[in-house]
Amino acid sequence: MIDRETCMSRLAELDLLPDDTVAVLCVGSVARGWSNDTSDLNFYVVSLSPWQREGMAFKTAPLDHPVVPVHVLRVDGRTWKLKHWTVGQADQMLAKVGHDRFDGHSGQPADLVAPVLAEIEELFVERLESAVPVLGDEWLAAYRETARRSAFRDFLTERSAAAFHGHAEAAKDRMSADDTAGAVLCARQAFGFAVDAFLDSRGNHGNFTPKWRARRFMETGSESLSFEDYWAFETMHGFDSVAPESWVRRVLAAGEELLAEIRDTRSGSLQPT
Repeated sequence: MIDRETCMSRLAELDLLPDDTVAVLCVGSVARGWSNDTSDLNFYVVSLSPWQREGMAFKTAPLDHPVVPVHVLRVDGRTWKLKHWTVGQADQMLAKVGHDRFDGHSGQPADLVAPVLAEIEELFVERLESAVPVLGDEWLAAYRETARRSAFRDFLTERSAAAFHGHAEAAKDRMSADDTAGAVLCARQAFGFAVDAFLDSRGNHGNFTPKWRARRFMETGSESLSFEDYWAFETMHGFDSVAPESWVRRVLAAGEELLAEIRDTRSGSLQPT
């Protein structure tokens, strides 16, 4: 658990809190309860105005204020990683994933797969769903509600589903061309995208952190695919190198069943385009 008082005290001592800070949020594996004793502590510090201390590194994002100051330091024997954001930047990200923009996309595969948010932005939005507030409970609750009402989940679900269809078709093409090795690799990638689409549809995002996919699947659960069967496909357990076509067919069918499960609970066909 995060000790709010200790975190705020240490951040203040280290002069890492802007005067107009509205929220300090613990994000990542610690916030989700998936950490170990050596895991880094990741924090988002959200303020009203841009802030950067001399000597800090920074990352960029395609926003009106494109700078995101970053600070990595050791605190009490543990690595702390801080990113400093503004309320305005947070609002801009959600504006990019409005329903008007989602409803207006062309429906072409390239349009669906193209990122709407840069990686750093997508990570920001998805991590606030599981963030633990050190400061700013009300701001976080309001942001989460706005994000849930946006088309963020729809964009990610459609993107992953489109990627599944693309790789599934590639697997079938490779089979037709007697390239079984290529078919297996395409099918394996397709399955990963199908799982991501299913998890995205349930609001359990994490496409940029595949190491947590199994945990996310176990946490979410599926009616069409047990965790044991999911893990068998993920690890290629039961794959027969003498008859790979059977595994390719089964893994693609499992992916299709996951997409069918999504269709049962949301609007939109998720059909290949």
